[in-house]
Amino acid sequence: MIMPVLWVKDVDASIAFYNKLGFTTQMVLAGPAGKNVFGIVELGENNLGISTDDNPPASKVGAGVQFMIYLPDSTKIDDHYAASIAAGLEAKNLGTAYWGDRIYDVYDPDGYWITISQTVEQANMEKVAAVVRGDMPASHTN
Repeated sequence: MIMPVLWVKDVDASIAFYNKLGFTTQMVLAGPAGKNVFGIVELGENNLGISTDDNPPASKVGAGVQFMIYLPDSTKIDDHYAASIAAGLEAKNLGTAYWGDRIYDVYDPDGYWITISQTVEQANMEKVAAVVRGDMPASHTN
């Protein structure tokens, strides 16, 4: 298992965001001043560490990073999308991508790009290659 650790400005705000996205909190640790400085959230078999630190600087958190998080088979992505909207998240771009995953996007409080995914059809590698070459548009369908 690989567990990415996200460097964030506010551990509690980030954990609250991921809870709204359907993750459960596995643990939270407070630092010397009593403020939470580390936590782990989980969705299916996906774990994310949430931590504060001076390295990287807070102004750099989230820049240039995308996470594709696959839902467990027992969770339907359209229902998950609706629940995210109902929880007040700015989820967008729900559709089926050219590689066969149904996806939607959301940004966490620190700007990390989160793509929630569920494979709905086997990838057609000829089609994928055509999109990568620029022979076909990369748009996805609703």
